[in-house]
Amino acid sequence: MALLFYQFLTLICLPLILIYHLFRGDTRRRLPHFYGLFHEEFQGKFPSKGCDWFHAVSYGETLVMIEFIEMGLSTGRIKGQVLFTTTIENALTRFKDAFRKHPDAKRVFCCFYPLDLLPVLWLFFRRVNPKRFFLSETDFWPMLFWYLRRKKIPSYAINVRISERLSYWYGATPSMSRNLFRGFRRIFAQTQTDVTRLSDFTRTNVEVLGNAKFDLLSSAPLKEKEGWIKTMNRQIICFGSFHKDEFKVIFSARSVLNPKDFLFLIAPRNLQDLSALKTRIKARSESFSNFSEGKENTENCDYLLLDKMGVLSRIYQVCSFTIIGGSFNKVGGHNPLEPMVYRRPVLVGPGMRNYADLVREGIKQGYLWQVRNAQELCLYLRKYAKNPKPYIEGSLKAYRFVEENQGTLSRSWEKVDQNP
Repeated sequence: MALLFYQFLTLICLPLILIYHLFRGDTRRRLPHFYGLFHEEFQGKFPSKGCDWFHAVSYGETLVMIEFIEMGLSTGRIKGQVLFTTTIENALTRFKDAFRKHPDAKRVFCCFYPLDLLPVLWLFFRRVNPKRFFLSETDFWPMLFWYLRRKKIPSYAINVRISERLSYWYGATPSMSRNLFRGFRRIFAQTQTDVTRLSDFTRTNVEVLGNAKFDLLSSAPLKEKEGWIKTMNRQIICFGSFHKDEFKVIFSARSVLNPKDFLFLIAPRNLQDLSALKTRIKARSESFSNFSEGKENTENCDYLLLDKMGVLSRIYQVCSFTIIGGSFNKVGGHNPLEPMVYRRPVLVGPGMRNYADLVREGIKQGYLWQVRNAQELCLYLRKYAKNPKPYIEGSLKAYRFVEENQGTLSRSWEKVDQNP
């Protein structure tokens, strides 16, 4: 009954969904993908029937799925063709870039995920008829999973994370949720907390295998044009992936450290926020330099602004201390693991619900620090300036923690082999 109501509600909202797809540029260009008129844009054709179907939504989930697929191809666990689906443009673009020159590129296909509506899914399955389905993290579609179960297609959920909010919504519709999860042959959760939150809906097919994002972590050397930053004669305090409404935290911290000894490197989460950031710095009568301009304009400035995407994960290696953005607002915190690979101390704000278990364990083991507000951040920075040794020792513990927790994707494939 709940599934019928869900389909009825989807039909009622179809005009609004269409308007939404027409409003967004990426979905407007691929409108046929959503309504049953599929085409594959990576190679100009669709995979033959019987492929392995992989689905992810966010950019981070897509990176995990790329690694998972590459592992499956290289070990021979994927014997046929691959179809990848997503719902956002940058994830689709990143997937295509990863496999454009791959040795198995001719076996790999991708498109946008269709509407979770039975007639549309019927057309999709009629064309693809996947032999296995793999989902990354939390993008659960009720009609899709009902149809997978009905077609008796083996389904697996890898790297699953269930937030408290998502758990609440599943609990509000227990009959639908139980049917939703019942179709999975195996569910590989990140933490025991995720298993506990799933226990009301499924008990027999869930186990903890760890966070697959550890498997994506690796140290990478700076590119030739980036190497100049290693010659700076000041310690670099990095504010990684900070949002526009968090900039005030950075300015509060600037007042407690001597600019002659410490350079503040700011990596905005969104590059379009750079203009507002520069305006606020000028209003404070302080100076900044863009990373793309090189060392010449950086020597005496107060802030270095990272004005390029895809650089931050390498830049962490030259930073003395890292503060993670998205944790001083309501976003839920961004990935604190990347600086740990380079043995850099990591501090986060109060809002880290996306990585709550990791932060809790990090505080307990002494390899990560958390503050409640900007005032406490200033206090920690003063402590670091006076005595960095405890923070350096903690960063070494963090590095060992990362090493010990890698291998989730390999373990996932092993479990799939045991339950084909």
